[in-house]
Amino acid sequence: MSKLFNFNKSIIFENNNFRNLWFARTISYFGDSLYNIALMWLVYEKTGSAFHVGLILVAKFLPQLLFSMIFGVWIDKWNRKWFMQISDFIQAFTTGVFAVLLFVDVFELQYIYFITIILSLCNNLFGISNTSILPELVKKDLLITANSLLSTSQQVARLVGSTVGGILIAYTGEATVIAINAITFFVSLAFIQFIRYEYTPK
Repeated sequence: MSKLFNFNKSIIFENNNFRNLWFARTISYFGDSLYNIALMWLVYEKTGSAFHVGLILVAKFLPQLLFSMIFGVWIDKWNRKWFMQISDFIQAFTTGVFAVLLFVDVFELQYIYFITIILSLCNNLFGISNTSILPELVKKDLLITANSLLSTSQQVARLVGSTVGGILIAYTGEATVIAINAITFFVSLAFIQFIRYEYTPK
C-alpha cells in the first residue's frame, strides 16, 4: 500500500502533464455528474414521462456505441490534445447555451435530444483522446497507476457530484446546475492547455 501511495504521489506532484490531465478529468467527471442529475430531473419534471427520460439515456449512450471506432481512427491520425480541447470547448458552449435557454424559460424537448447527442459525441471523443494520450504522458511502469488514479477519481467525483447536484437542484434549480457544468468544461480546457505535448504523426 505504501508503495502504491508513493507511486501516486510521484505521478501527481512530479509529472506536470499528468497532473493537469488528472485535474481536467476529475473536474469534468464532477461537472458531468451535476449535469446528468439536473437533466434527468428536468426532463421528468417538464414531461412527467419516464419514457422520455429513457429516450434521453438512449440519446446519450447510442452515439458513443456507433461512433467509437470512427473516433478511434481519427484520433490515431491527429493531435490528441487538439481533440480534447475541441471537445471541451464544444461542450462548454453547448451547455452554456442550454443554461441560458432555461434561464429565459425556453424548454423544447427536441433541443434537449440534440444537445444530448452533441455532448455524448464530444464526451466520447474526449475519453478516447484521453486514453490515447496517456501512454505518451507517463512512463510505462506508471501507466497502471495512472489509469487506476483516473478511475478512482472518476468514481469519487461522480459520487460527490451526484450528491451536490441534488442539493443544488433543490435550492437553485436545474439551469444553475447546468451553468456550473459549463464552467467546469472551461476549467478543464484550461488545464488541458497547460499540458506540454508534441504530436508525432505516425
